[in-house]
Amino acid sequence: MPLDRASIDALFPDGLPAHRFAMAQTATMLADHGIIGRSLQFFLAQVGHETAGLRLVEENLSYSAQRLMAVWPRRFPDLRSALPFARAPDRLAERVYGGRMGNDAEGSGDGWRFRGRGYLQLTGRDAYRAVGAVAGIDLEADPAAAAAPATALRVACACWCWKKLDGFCDANDFTGLTRRINGGTNGLADRRAWLERVCRVLELAPAL
Repeated sequence: MPLDRASIDALFPDGLPAHRFAMAQTATMLADHGIIGRSLQFFLAQVGHETAGLRLVEENLSYSAQRLMAVWPRRFPDLRSALPFARAPDRLAERVYGGRMGNDAEGSGDGWRFRGRGYLQLTGRDAYRAVGAVAGIDLEADPAAAAAPATALRVACACWCWKKLDGFCDANDFTGLTRRINGGTNGLADRRAWLERVCRVLELAPAL
């Protein structure tokens, strides 16, 4: 089955309508970036996980204090340290992303400005700048474009190329691909479930 509106709706039935429509309109962009065959399967599976089925295109940074302690135990070793950042997404982004990944120091606004966005959760000023250059979009000046329906797929394709992810696909290394995208193997089981779904919906042989 081709990647058209019907297959996109079947893959992401609860996805944001504007994003499903835009992805169908610009799907040829994937092949233009060499994202075909196994690369396409892996790409869609990772997008499925990172966006919860194309429902979330910005990082959710609203955590309870207990969850903060579980996700960032070194930064928030106890309730006293976690409580000021509980259910405070902008403040949390400044704490965990400030002074890293090309962002200016905590309190500059960069942590929040360059939080995770888009189909592959682009994060940090350095990444926004570099991927924007590949995509031909000034994401450093307009970071919201990473998650806008009209440009999100172009940004994701540019991110895929910038990170040189096709090599993992050629090697059939889905775990390595996950590490390159995520920095670890968080959600690997769900990513594999998405891969099975992609192959089933697109009527393709299993990728792994």
